[in-house]
Amino acid sequence: MVVTLLLGPIRVVGTSERLKAWNFAECRLSLRERARQNTSFHFTFLNFRSFNFVNRAVSRSETRQWHERQAYVLGELFDPKAELLIRESCRPHWSQAGAIVFITFRTHDSIPREVIERWEREKQDWLHRRGHRGHWSRVVPTISPAEQQQFQKEFNRCREDFLDTCHGRCVLRRPELAKIVADSLLHFDGHRYRMGDFVVMPNHTHLLAAFATAEMMQEQCDSWLHYTAAQINRHLGRKGKFWQQEPFDHLVRSPEQYDYLRQYIVDNPKKANLRAGEYFYRRYVG
Repeated sequence: MVVTLLLGPIRVVGTSERLKAWNFAECRLSLRERARQNTSFHFTFLNFRSFNFVNRAVSRSETRQWHERQAYVLGELFDPKAELLIRESCRPHWSQAGAIVFITFRTHDSIPREVIERWEREKQDWLHRRGHRGHWSRVVPTISPAEQQQFQKEFNRCREDFLDTCHGRCVLRRPELAKIVADSLLHFDGHRYRMGDFVVMPNHTHLLAAFATAEMMQEQCDSWLHYTAAQINRHLGRKGKFWQQEPFDHLVRSPEQYDYLRQYIVDNPKKANLRAGEYFYRRYVG
């Protein structure tokens, strides 16, 4: 696997095989050739029910099943052997040409600063008790898979559960404002990216998407956040920060994870006890 680690603005040099094979009109998965060759390979599986990372091999039969489902699959699974772009900010952001990514945007007031600061302290304390030193965002990738599993289970679930309490002004509960976000997500669908399932919640948005190039994910996320913030603030007659600057993102590792995340998006409004008209849901149909 080729890894490009960036500490500043994203730059990609050269063209990967994944980019050459990418076609928005027809999903040409690199897994197709692997399935024909009857090979197996390794992914990291994320179980969102427990926010639990488990390393395991994807079987040959699963690979063939993924190939057979390509007519309605959004993009490719994360390929640990392909070129990978990592952008360092408050947390590492992984991107890969053509790979499906789960992204969460949240509004600036969705999680109070004191809660975030408490979680930061708890993350550091959790690592210190286990003999690790340094900022958690840099330490976690270096610890054992078992400890990573425990860490993710503990803290990712905290974030998602808190978002579903709908803290803050929750202005995206208003249909006309949720539609601004939805229209923006679909505006360049099929050109700059392929947009999958998404849900616009009162104070956050979950989506699945696949981007043609590794650097496009960051560029497009910045574009979505900037444009929608300006439009929503104009409707509200206000100025200032609307979104939290840094989204959460995760590359999809397995067919099960892809199916689970689709269902997670569907179930999110029910989990937050929302009624019809208080959220905007879109299902990808291929």
